[in-house]
Amino acid sequence: MNRLRHLLAAVLRWLCATSLFALLVIVLLGILSKKTPLFNLSWTSESAELLLSWTVMLGAALAYLENAHLGVDILTSKLNPYARKVAAVFVALVVFLFAAGVMTWGGWQLFIQRYQMGQTMASLPFLRAWFYFSLPISGVLICLFSLDNLRLALAGAPQESTETPTEVES
Repeated sequence: MNRLRHLLAAVLRWLCATSLFALLVIVLLGILSKKTPLFNLSWTSESAELLLSWTVMLGAALAYLENAHLGVDILTSKLNPYARKVAAVFVALVVFLFAAGVMTWGGWQLFIQRYQMGQTMASLPFLRAWFYFSLPISGVLICLFSLDNLRLALAGAPQESTETPTEVES
């Protein structure tokens, strides 16, 4: 599973970095088209919205995979090892339930409703539904990662991180 975590982390990092770079270029083109009357790039606004939703949702999955979400561990750091294990199991279950119920199921319902409506974007040849498809995709990934974190917590192993260790300068 460790190999799969690292592979998924590498793919998600590449997707997030690529979409963030594309988002930067598109926003700059949009600004340029507003300031210069030579360009009429009406598609930049909707493209930026679409890329932003995908970047944020894939980034959320990557952050959860790498244990990079903001967290307060002041309480759990003071617990004994057994209570820390119980807390880790509880957190993994809560994250799984939220990701499965709200993000995956709810996001899928939202996507299907919008897909059936057939509404297209004003300046792009895509259905508006693809804007919402990032939610269930991210939900499925977070569900997988939370199940792996649950497995690690039940085994008593520390939470894995896919980040490469960095040296701290003194």
